[in-house]
Formats: sequence, structure tokens, C-alpha cells
Amino acid sequence: FGEQQKYADLMIEITKLAQGEKEKIRDYHAHVLELRRKLDAQIWKEGLADGLMNGVDNLL
Repeated sequence: FGEQQKYADLMIEITKLAQGEKEKIRDYHAHVLELRRKLDAQIWKEGLADGLMNGVDNLL
């Protein structure tokens, strides 16, 4: 029984750590999308949107 409890405790800890990483990734992704939105607006103002956005899309 002791080994099963250790395993269960480890799985709970791993799940908590993974959830924290998912939240960091979500925050990072939201930041990237916001930067891209701002970049889109600036590029459109300069009339360069098509070429640059194709390049960005290829990178993503």
C-alpha cells in the first residue's frame, strides 16, 4: 500500500506542475497574440502587411 500511495502522491504533484506550466504557456501565447495584433496594425498602416504576414505565418 505504501508504494501505491507514493505513486499517487507523485502523480498529484506532476499534475500540479503540469497545470502550472500550461498556465505559463497560455499567458505566453496570449502575449504573443497581442504583440502580433499590434504588429498587424502597424504593418497595415505601412502597407506591408501581405508580405510580412506571410513570412510570420510561415514561421508559426
